[in-house]
Amino acid sequence: MEYSTELDGFHERFMAIENKLGLFDVTVDGMPVWERLREAVKIDLLARTGLTGTVHSAESSLWSRLRGSYLMMRNLIIGNPFLGGASEMVFFGHPRRKERDGTWWDIYCDPLHRESDGDVFHMEPPWNFKHFTPAETADCRYTDLIEYLGRTNATFELVGPDSKGPPQERMAQAEERFEAEFDVPLDLQGQLRTLLQERTVAKPLYDRLLARLDPDLVVIIAHSGRETFIEACHDAGVPVAELQHGQISPYSYQHSFPGDRTKHAYPDYLLTFGDVWETAASLPLAHDRVFPVGYPYLERELERRQPLARGRQIVFISTPEAGHRLSEIAADISARPDVDYEVVYKLHPDEYDRWESAYPWLRDAPLSVVGRDGPSLYDLFAESSVQVGVGSTALYEGLAFELTTYLLREPTVEWLGPAIEHGDATVIESASELAGRLGDADRRPVQRERYFKPDAVSNAVGVLEELVETGTVRPDVTGRE
Repeated sequence: MEYSTELDGFHERFMAIENKLGLFDVTVDGMPVWERLREAVKIDLLARTGLTGTVHSAESSLWSRLRGSYLMMRNLIIGNPFLGGASEMVFFGHPRRKERDGTWWDIYCDPLHRESDGDVFHMEPPWNFKHFTPAETADCRYTDLIEYLGRTNATFELVGPDSKGPPQERMAQAEERFEAEFDVPLDLQGQLRTLLQERTVAKPLYDRLLARLDPDLVVIIAHSGRETFIEACHDAGVPVAELQHGQISPYSYQHSFPGDRTKHAYPDYLLTFGDVWETAASLPLAHDRVFPVGYPYLERELERRQPLARGRQIVFISTPEAGHRLSEIAADISARPDVDYEVVYKLHPDEYDRWESAYPWLRDAPLSVVGRDGPSLYDLFAESSVQVGVGSTALYEGLAFELTTYLLREPTVEWLGPAIEHGDATVIESASELAGRLGDADRRPVQRERYFKPDAVSNAVGVLEELVETGTVRPDVTGRE
């Protein structure tokens, strides 16, 4: 690819090690383990090699354990999912976002709950030892009890399979090979132990929960890390549908399984934002199990802002992975007298508290830095005409607002491959090139429907209700053969 970076080389080397060591063949009691580890291993390796920012490790302090224990005990009384009754659909939700009215939304599930006539049960995990209220979901249950019992067992290794044997030997071999290839330390043996210890406790609890709820369908967001729950669903004969929540690409190791690779603890159905996502990676699903439905929350926010203001404004979409270089470009562009645009630099949440020290050149640049208390990303999209970034999922949302899109050729730009290959985004190398291209008048309009199918709520609810009622989805519901 003309726009490839070091990330592409990393990807090829990672996949080569998988093949050489036959990691997908490693099982514990018949359970393939590598398919559950590889996404976390990739993220860890990318951070440690410096390709995507810093390593974010989970808290293991006494205070964090006490908070986890408190949530676990509280969950016996408040939001206990085991006190729920039989339901047609069970939603395993996503961390919430605060809306203007002060309520906290699960932006993937709540738009569907509002329109669905079915019998719905909603549960969600804790996020950084918190639950955000008031929640838009009327009756929200929590999985704290299951989550923290599993983590406690992993910490103290109270019960579980023997930590020695061929699988651990294979992980030790893989650990040595990855460390030699990428020159960074890893603990694959520890990750495998943690996986098995958490599963030992969580799996029977999920089994009991599903027996009580007796759903016809489970709907999940971001299945990576939820494989034990999916395993329990499959053992109970309950189909699982996943709602897409981010971009899909060959570099999405939770979704992409080329060649002989596959994933057993994978949803039975995938509801995507639009048609382009089915072919954006090697999904372990047949065509008739992938349904393009749209993105309900994005569609609602886009409609709220019509007509779009479309001012002469450039919005830079930062990420911790590429913020250093991207912020330098933004400062450069904002100071050029020949660039007749207002410049806004939208920080990633992980940058809110450190941008002044990490990107000091932004402090004196003639631009606006938007952080925690500034306008929303969608407001910025609505009033801008150009967006610049690298690999953020938000850039696809900017395409829905039909922004002219430029991508800096830095690691993770590959994630925007579909937009680049369809001509909806242009890769640039420098501030000078960006300044020159801003004068281009011949920009074809973005085909929004390629990425985000319209009438999203109706589409998604229709597919889910068909799956509940008949176990299949008719072509007239999906709008395709």
